[in-house]
Amino acid sequence: GDAGPAVRRALRAAAGLLASEQFGLADWSLTETVRYLKERKQFNRPVGGFQALKHRLAQLWLEVVNLRAAAR
Repeated sequence: GDAGPAVRRALRAAAGLLASEQFGLADWSLTETVRYLKERKQFNRPVGGFQALKHRLAQLWLEVVNLRAAAR
């Protein structure tokens, strides 16, 4: 028989699982980054309050949101 349709279904399922795994890792990374930025201090202030890091964190958050949408 022709295994093509079965292979295509398996590849679609695998791609969905991989996207979900990547989203999970990105979401965990974002959570841990936020936690670290809140507790790490520089110049007697949490580094999470520094504008440059806030901008980078916002970019990371947008990427995680986009990953969440793609994984669904």
